[in-house]
Amino acid sequence: MNIREWFGMIPYSEKTEAQCALDRVLSLHREAIVKYLAVPDCGSFYDLIHLAERSDNKSSDVLFLAWLKEKGIPQMRHIDFSKIADQEKFSYMINVDEFALQCEMDFSDPEEVRGCIVSFLSDLKWYAIITGGETDDQSDH
Repeated sequence: MNIREWFGMIPYSEKTEAQCALDRVLSLHREAIVKYLAVPDCGSFYDLIHLAERSDNKSSDVLFLAWLKEKGIPQMRHIDFSKIADQEKFSYMINVDEFALQCEMDFSDPEEVRGCIVSFLSDLKWYAIITGGETDDQSDH
């Protein structure tokens, strides 16, 4: 399954540097979410969340799960990444988030990993907006 489909997003039609950078960082975030929640990877993001909600693992942070399910992932799904005009600038911003999360993937401080995930998902729509992309709702940040 394509990483965008796993997150419930529409796959892209053009394979640009920015689109590849986004797929790379989404794959890393998928890995981080799975590891943070300490549950087996599933067929989709929502399957993973449902499994984590039913899990007894204390790393399954209830507020984090709720935020991911109700705000983090849904707001990402409303971005039209095909409209990114400044592909290079978008790639640079995505690469910074990728680097930050890679530095935390040793999970020496799981809260830092969670912070990277929240920060990336919160900022992603603004990356798209300032580089010429569009979202369904650009007013709630």
